[in-house]
Amino acid sequence: MAAAAAGQTEIVHSLLDQGANVDHRTPEGLTVLMEAAEEGHLETVRLLVERGANVHLKDYKGWTALIGAAAMGRANVIEELTKAGSSINARDHAQGTALTQAVGFNHLEAVRTLLKAGADTDVVQEKGATPLIEAATWGFTEIGMALIDAKANVNSKGLFGVTALHHAAHRGNIQLAKALLDAGADINAKTGKGKTPLMNAASRGHVEIVRVLLKEGALREAKDLEGFTALQLAERYGRQDVVQFLKQ
Repeated sequence: MAAAAAGQTEIVHSLLDQGANVDHRTPEGLTVLMEAAEEGHLETVRLLVERGANVHLKDYKGWTALIGAAAMGRANVIEELTKAGSSINARDHAQGTALTQAVGFNHLEAVRTLLKAGADTDVVQEKGATPLIEAATWGFTEIGMALIDAKANVNSKGLFGVTALHHAAHRGNIQLAKALLDAGADINAKTGKGKTPLMNAASRGHVEIVRVLLKEGALREAKDLEGFTALQLAERYGRQDVVQFLKQ
């Protein structure tokens, strides 16, 4: 195990020749392949695969070697494991996949590699988020753009009915918001509390996003479940720049 984690391929080779179990597990369920994959030791991964390591085994979190490699951003290892037949859309115990882990840890090249290999762009995790919603939540613009290019559903709703556009508006992420709109995102989508992307942008004081959303057809008089409009929310939270703009 230590030799694999350290990328000492010759030592691993020797141990296997002496009869070491290629799928030996730690008490946590980690295999030699998982250790090598997470550490990014490509040659060791290749050796283990050639010697029959099971690419489908899971650890205590439900992670396969591929999911672990994705979480660590090991794009070259991801490519090797997918070639070896590792399930691209295998789920962990939180219903996440290799793609959701790569997105969550902001590993752009890993995301691109997984998308090229056919990863499901619209997989829904235990908490309701898709990879695109996750990217928008954290402001990972380039990853969001890659997912949009891969035809991810721009209108999927996560927890409380929030879409990727709601998150982009909340963060003031103009580039991602424009890309979502160009891809057909519902500009007037409402959350479970009746909030639209315009309301999110207004309440956070993002004037430029407010400007873009109105230009693209956002309904300025829409009301949330409490009866507030975007203008009233901007007033409520003291977003004077937005208030002035909306009163023009």
